[in-house]
Amino acid sequence: MVSPHGIKLAVYLISSYFGDLNAKVCDCLLRRGTQPLAQVVRFTELSRENVRNCLLVLIHHNCVQAFAVQQEGGFGEAPRVITQYMALFDNIIHKLRFPKFIEIVSEELGKECEEIFEGLLQHGRLSLSQIIDRYKQTSTQGDSSADAARNSFNSLVNTRFVERCPAPEPFLEPSTEDEAAAKKRSAKSAKESGFGLDWVASRSHISS
Repeated sequence: MVSPHGIKLAVYLISSYFGDLNAKVCDCLLRRGTQPLAQVVRFTELSRENVRNCLLVLIHHNCVQAFAVQQEGGFGEAPRVITQYMALFDNIIHKLRFPKFIEIVSEELGKECEEIFEGLLQHGRLSLSQIIDRYKQTSTQGDSSADAARNSFNSLVNTRFVERCPAPEPFLEPSTEDEAAAKKRSAKSAKESGFGLDWVASRSHISS
C-alpha cells in the first residue's frame, strides 16, 4: 500500500517530468488502483484521447504497465478481453535517483556507457537501433561509430545495468483449474520468447 505522502511525491515527479495531464492520470491509478481506460477517463474527467496519449507516454517511460485480461461476458455473450493499466510506483520514485545511477555507471563502465545509459533514463524504452543512432549523433567521445555504441551497449547488458522491457501489453490467462496446465505452458512460452523489442535501464540492479 502506497502512503498518501508517497502518492503526492510520485505525482509531483510525473508532473515535473511529463506535465500536469500525465500527473492527473498517474494520480488516478495510484489512488484507485488498476483501472481500464474507460474508468481512467471517468475519474480524471479528461478526454479519451488525452488519457490514451498520457498512458502511452507513461508506459513508454515505464511508469505504467498495461496488461490484457479476459472477463466473462453476460448471459449468452462471449468473454471479452479488457486492457487494464497499473501505475508502477517504485519506477516513478526511482526518477529521484537518476543522477546517482548515472554516476555509478560512469565510475564502473566509463563515459561511453554513461552516454547510452543516460539516453535510456531520459527517453524511456528505446530499440537497439535507436540507441546506436542516438549515440552516433550525441557522443562526445572520440569514437562515435556504430561498433563503439554496440560495444558499450553490450557492456551495459552484460553487467545487468540494461535489460529488455517487459511486453507492452501481456495477456493474463484466466486462473481456473481447467486452464492451469495451459497457463503454465503459456508462461513458459512467454519466458522463452523473451521480452519486447525495446531496452530500458535496469534500476533494480543499480539500487540493489
